[in-house]
Amino acid sequence: TDEKSARAVASSFFRYTLGSALLPLCNVLARIVSASVNYALNRRYVFRDKNSVMQSAPRYALLAGAILCANTLILMLLADVLHLNRYAAKLATEALLFLVSWTVQKYAVFAGKPQTR
Repeated sequence: TDEKSARAVASSFFRYTLGSALLPLCNVLARIVSASVNYALNRRYVFRDKNSVMQSAPRYALLAGAILCANTLILMLLADVLHLNRYAAKLATEALLFLVSWTVQKYAVFAGKPQTR
């Protein structure tokens, strides 16, 4: 019937609209939660940083943003410009940026002598 068709169209419209709007929001929120947890774990357990959060947190946020941008650009270069296999490009990009991120965290974000327990 026309009523069922109208409901189906409305249902599809709302699912598509809400899904399209919520997906980027959920992705951003997931990145914020992930970065926050990673910051806390790296600060405490990996680098044993005792310096002020006000000193290291902005540096970490800047690094996280830079890594996200670099990840996107490198993936586009390897996969779309150089036409490498997307899985290999993703693996190479993540490995490279892991090393870059760890190095920057050690020497810039959590700079200072590690504290022993």
